[in-house]
Amino acid sequence: MQDRFVGDIGDFGKYGLLRALAGIHPEAKRLSLGVVWYVPDETTTAKTPSGHGQKVGYLFDTNPKRKDCFRSCDPCLFDSLRDIVCGERNLKAINQQNILEGSVFFEMPVSRDNRESWTSGALNATDGLGIVFLDPDNGITLDPNGSTKHAYIQEIQSFVQRGQTVVIYHHIGRMFDGRGAKAPEQMRGWAAHLQAELSLKPEILWYRRGNARAYFVLPRGKHTDTIRARLAAFRASAWFARKHFTPLPRE
Repeated sequence: MQDRFVGDIGDFGKYGLLRALAGIHPEAKRLSLGVVWYVPDETTTAKTPSGHGQKVGYLFDTNPKRKDCFRSCDPCLFDSLRDIVCGERNLKAINQQNILEGSVFFEMPVSRDNRESWTSGALNATDGLGIVFLDPDNGITLDPNGSTKHAYIQEIQSFVQRGQTVVIYHHIGRMFDGRGAKAPEQMRGWAAHLQAELSLKPEILWYRRGNARAYFVLPRGKHTDTIRARLAAFRASAWFARKHFTPLPRE
């Protein structure tokens, strides 16, 4: 996660989902939430091409119908992200605006050199929380020595084994297992990998605004039934009715 992406159209779906699962919006019994940001070590990160992270037009659309298409899903979230984009647009603003209402944020920069200590720090920071969200730039990898923009399977397993519900962001690209593949095939493929490695079947949510994104939810622990109920309610909400998220097509 990087400052330049804060508040963009991808963030809107991300925080909408997390707020629903944690019981922030719609308001329900709160579940504690920890956010693990894969913040790059800027000394080892290549500069992102100009234009990346600028997908914020949805916040300023003057057409009432188009604006309502987004804002009606979570008005407080929409207004807060607009304030952030108009002001100090950075990761710290997510916490300062209280978008996730008292959640724990792990913001230590990650690099290849500190990956082991970084993982230990993330586990310590989120110990005892009901939900942990892993937010790498690119998503999941099976490579145990992959890039810092990916979440490793063994890292995911460390949280799952503690009995925490884990939510993972995954960016949909053009390739899967070395060949071209459409988004639904990729999502099902990654879900199968997660199930094989973790012995736990993930719930898949497909976010369709901007670049295609997937969220894998691994319900675990004493809140499993609550998480499943909130996922069902989320699928029945305006987020799906407005087609920001859509179900996977039948195989």
